[in-house]
Amino acid sequence: MESPNKGKYAPPDEVDVRQWLGILAVFFGIYVAATGSLGYGLLIALAGLLWGLWMAAQVHRYQVSLGIYNASLICKAGYHLFVP
Repeated sequence: MESPNKGKYAPPDEVDVRQWLGILAVFFGIYVAATGSLGYGLLIALAGLLWGLWMAAQVHRYQVSLGIYNASLICKAGYHLFVP
């Protein structure tokens, strides 16, 4: 029998990080800027940088929430969560 609070007190889900896509986009943007259209190349490179920053922020949020989860205590009798 599963607890109805299983999802509430479960550890945070791991993030699906694909920072290599951001790096690939930056290099592709530089290539496009060097060989063809400067505007499109810079736009692609900027999108790659933003993608990488967004992925890094997701990893940071996951690490913070995992730290809070690891430091918290769960009362199994009263179903309360105590975060120090």
